[in-house]
Amino acid sequence: MVFLRQLQFPFDKFQVSDGLYDFSGDDVLHFAKALDDHLETVMVFGHNHAFTHLANSLGNTYIENVPTSGVVHLEFDVSDWKSISKGTTKQMIFPKQLRG
Repeated sequence: MVFLRQLQFPFDKFQVSDGLYDFSGDDVLHFAKALDDHLETVMVFGHNHAFTHLANSLGNTYIENVPTSGVVHLEFDVSDWKSISKGTTKQMIFPKQLRG
């Protein structure tokens, strides 16, 4: 909920899916490939090892570990979600970078 408040994202558009409670990344990838194509931008939250694996499988920058509360922005040059494969790692924001 902290992310939603900071992004001023409407709570009624937020969805919880048990399919994202995945440690391998396979269920998260299936979830992403099944997204409605009218959605252009999606933010997905979940657990590691799944998200480090997905960031490395789908992005073009190797990441040793996506830490708790870490954000990885991936971009895909496709017109439908079922076609996502290798994309571009656009940005990574990890908590240690935000320390003053």
